[in-house]
Amino acid sequence: YFPDAPNVGGGKLNDFCPLFAYSANLKSDCRNPSFQGDNLEVRGEHFSESAKCLDSTLLSAKKTGLKGSGGCFSLRCVGGKLYARIADKYRDCSTPNDEITVPGFNGRVKCPPKAYADELCKAAPSVDELPTLSACAPEEGARPSVGDRFDLTGTGLGDAVAVRVGPHPCKLVGKSTDKAASCEIEEIQGAAPTPAPTAAEGNLVDSITDLFGDSKASVEALDVVVELENGLTAFLEGAYAVNSAALLSLHSAVVALLAVALLFA
Repeated sequence: YFPDAPNVGGGKLNDFCPLFAYSANLKSDCRNPSFQGDNLEVRGEHFSESAKCLDSTLLSAKKTGLKGSGGCFSLRCVGGKLYARIADKYRDCSTPNDEITVPGFNGRVKCPPKAYADELCKAAPSVDELPTLSACAPEEGARPSVGDRFDLTGTGLGDAVAVRVGPHPCKLVGKSTDKAASCEIEEIQGAAPTPAPTAAEGNLVDSITDLFGDSKASVEALDVVVELENGLTAFLEGAYAVNSAALLSLHSAVVALLAVALLFA
């Protein structure tokens, strides 16, 4: 495996095959939830008693200078198939050597060979089906603010304990039922992104149309995640669309005004 050092690897018993192992200087025990930190955002990981280390190079597209090198993912056996909680969604990992990619992340998570997947499935908590999210109301609008309410529908939501709309924690309100849950934004996480100006090139009239012609054009789609008491999640990708009208920056507005001035000069 290492031509210049033939005895480097996983030990003589394993024919020196490289193996993933716990590191003394890293918080790498997948079963310890206290090691979660920012690993969900950075590597799509989730630490829990049911988590195992899988072959992963997953890394947030926003991060540079880091490399993926295996990852911790909570597992469930759903109807006899292995599922892994990757970036807050339980994803089917029952196909041997399948490579799972996730929007917003570079790299992939590689599913284990069949024999190992079967072994992991037997050891993981077993459920008949996963909870689901089918709709979010409202579906679109301005960037979420503290106090904004979201009404969610789906299945298996009765034991909901937490909700996030994008990165923003959303406090549950009222009593959740199997098919519905409601929440209000509790805290705003991160700064609002600034849309890139569109008047930098091309026809000025087209540029102005791009900026103002469709005030409801979606410039960002926020995922919604409902976490249940048993550690399962219901996930709806792109559930809430943030409209461009709420995100036009001062820079974009100045560009548009200059373009209008040039048209009538």
